[in-house]
This record gives sequence, C-alpha cells and structure tokens, in this order.
Amino acid sequence: MVSNETTTEVNNETKSNASCHGPAKSGCQTLAKRSEQVWRELLSTAQVRGFHGSVTIEAVVQDGTIQHIRRRFERLEKQIRAS
Repeated sequence: MVSNETTTEVNNETKSNASCHGPAKSGCQTLAKRSEQVWRELLSTAQVRGFHGSVTIEAVVQDGTIQHIRRRFERLEKQIRAS
C-alpha cells in the first residue's frame, strides 16, 4: 500500500516592477537565475537512493514577466512489509 505525503513550499519572490521587455530586464533575469538555483536544490534533494516521488518548479508569468517561482517536493511513503 502506498500513501502520498505532500510537502509544498511556496517561494513567493516578487521582483520589482521592472519589465522583461526593453532595457530594464534585471528583475526578470534575477528570478530566472533564482529558478535555476531552486531547480538544482530540488534535484540534489531528490537524487538520493530511496527517494520516490516528484519535484516541480513552476514560474508564474504575466505578460511575459516572471511574477513568482513556486516549488513542490512530493515524496511517496511506501509501507514496509513485516517479514
């Protein structure tokens, strides 16, 4: 029997009002780099022996501008059978 245990961490990193269009791209680039860092963190956590589950990173985009980054870490808990 397998049960799901879900842990969701919401990482609301709102950038400044800088747009991703034109010369003022710094806020959007900052969140893009942060999303790469979050992805590396999730993979290093999940890529271990005995981990069963999923990791997800989501970028909320509005009019071409990254608004938020959301990460999810879900682990399947497997029931150990008694011998």
